Amino acid sequence: MHLVFLADIVKTKMFENADSTLNGVVRDSVFVPDINSGLLGDIMPNWVFVVFLAIVIILLLYVVFKTGQLKISILEKRKSKLETLVNERTSDLLNEKDKFERLLLESERAKDDLKRANKIKTKLINVAVHDLKSPLQSILGFQELLKEKVDNDEEALEMIGTIFRSSQKMLNIVNETLAAASAELNEMVIKKSVYNVSEIVKEVVNPNKVRANQKLQVIHMNLDKSIYAEFDRELICRALDNLVSNAIKYSEFNRNIWVDAYKENKSIKITVADEGPGISSEGKTKLFKEFQTIGSVPTGGETSSGYGLFLAKDIVIKHGGDIKVESEIGSGSKFIVELPL
Repeated sequence: MHLVFLADIVKTKMFENADSTLNGVVRDSVFVPDINSGLLGDIMPNWVFVVFLAIVIILLLYVVFKTGQLKISILEKRKSKLETLVNERTSDLLNEKDKFERLLLESERAKDDLKRANKIKTKLINVAVHDLKSPLQSILGFQELLKEKVDNDEEALEMIGTIFRSSQKMLNIVNETLAAASAELNEMVIKKSVYNVSEIVKEVVNPNKVRANQKLQVIHMNLDKSIYAEFDRELICRALDNLVSNAIKYSEFNRNIWVDAYKENKSIKITVADEGPGISSEGKTKLFKEFQTIGSVPTGGETSSGYGLFLAKDIVIKHGGDIKVESEIGSGSKFIVELPL
């Protein structure tokens, strides 16, 4: 800006009274002014002009230099502030990270302590329940002997029947609790052998016919006798027994239950269908979860732990299969056990 101002002054002086002061000669069609007279001579000597111009340029360079220094200083201050802010935020984040890692470590320790305590608790329950099993089996054995002793005493037979039903109910609870404890400890050992599927199904259904008869229910079996498969007999019987006993438990008096076994593609299908109340869509989502009930009420005063179907599905899955259900409210239920051949 200063340079432009000075140039305007020089230009004004150069052309002021130009017509009366311009002197020189024409050489080769080019006008050459006389520097010792007229315009240039009147303004200033040649060396003074050069010195003046140099001073102006130096002043301008100095201004530009100082302006640059000022900008650099401002930028450096901003950079310093930003670095301080970044360092503070980084320090805060590192502190929060340390706190989080400590909390995570404490959580993992608490989780491990809880697992150990739960394992000890489960083992104690396992021992206690296992000790209850033998006396119950003895009671069930003695009631058979008592029945033989009192063939003609109706009252005594009724009392013996009550003892049998109560003992059987307790034994079922004991067996489920033992199975639950074993599953929780991941101690479910599968011992496979080859069995005839129809014989295993009969082994499950026949004892359940006693309870079905008490409720005037009829169990129909349609079994393919040619099917052989490899599985753990005790565990598969436990899973199937849960399905059959549930069909009896939740069906009304004078109803039908169907148990089928057949081959389909490369798998075995064992189905248990009933004429019970059916299961809602919401109930199906909770059906195979641990200790879940879906609102259905046993029709003969039976009890339910809410663990049987969870255990049954766990057993079948450990055999490489699955359990599915087809049901609608008011249309009964059909449980389908699928096992590999």
